[in-house]
Amino acid sequence: MMVQPLLIPTGPPDIFARLPRRSFLSIARSIHAQEGFRGFFRGLGPTYLRAFPSNASALFIYEGIMRALGAEKVDFFSLFFGVMLMLFNCRSDPALTRASY
Repeated sequence: MMVQPLLIPTGPPDIFARLPRRSFLSIARSIHAQEGFRGFFRGLGPTYLRAFPSNASALFIYEGIMRALGAEKVDFFSLFFGVMLMLFNCRSDPALTRASY
């Protein structure tokens, strides 16, 4: 797990604090005017290449641990419909309402 390092100001006061903040729309317009539509996706490829190894290794470790523990595989649809049935049965069954607790 990664964390953000603690940033401690050690120099002169921040010069960016005096600059006016631009809105999201003005920044998006300037990116579109300078670089076109492709400017919004600039740097996406290297970001994916950087994130892939760490996420793949985390998934590999997780799956290995679950296999070693003998965890049961459940497909998405049975999990989804099981949760939906549980939610709808709890609401329609008067014995499971909050008043009966």
